[in-house]
Amino acid sequence: PLGLYLKAQGLLNTEQLNLLFASQLHQVRQLFEIQKGVFKLDSKAPLPAQEMTGLSLRATEVALMALRTIKNWKILADALPDASSAIRSIAPGKPQIHLHALEWQVWEFANGSIALSAIASQINQPIALVQQAAFRLILACLVEEVPLMASTPELSDYPVDLNLVNSLESRQSPVMETIKISTLFLQNLVGFLRSNN
Repeated sequence: PLGLYLKAQGLLNTEQLNLLFASQLHQVRQLFEIQKGVFKLDSKAPLPAQEMTGLSLRATEVALMALRTIKNWKILADALPDASSAIRSIAPGKPQIHLHALEWQVWEFANGSIALSAIASQINQPIALVQQAAFRLILACLVEEVPLMASTPELSDYPVDLNLVNSLESRQSPVMETIKISTLFLQNLVGFLRSNN
């Protein structure tokens, strides 16, 4: 690569080469700010030899770096995970890519059972920053967004009145038959749920 060649010739030092690479990364950040467009990837395009520094990062890390520098998140607002949803880790073990402190904190809660709003409260960060960190983790294929189930009331809090069921059984109208079946269904459901706890 030209960058490494120029460094070997003494025409560029390490800092200059890193600055050149950083300017290329800045161009990637601008891609995330495009609201509409069409990308055409040409596998036969010639490599830009003059732009090759010899330095490299994985595409995931470049995307994370670019997303960390975005100032205006309004463009990506619709892509952010919902504050009432949770995230669940999909990567085996700990992430092998460089994460910032906030991203690590959010990743630690990636068990699929804690809402992002609760995570924000727990780590004392604004919900917007937690959503952005979660979005970066999703983009890096480390976590996935999962909806939280609304809490279901305990069935024991709503006992079936067997006296009412028995009194309804004595009346054999079609409506009462439906109520009898529904009550029997509820009793079976309660029994099934209790046996699976």
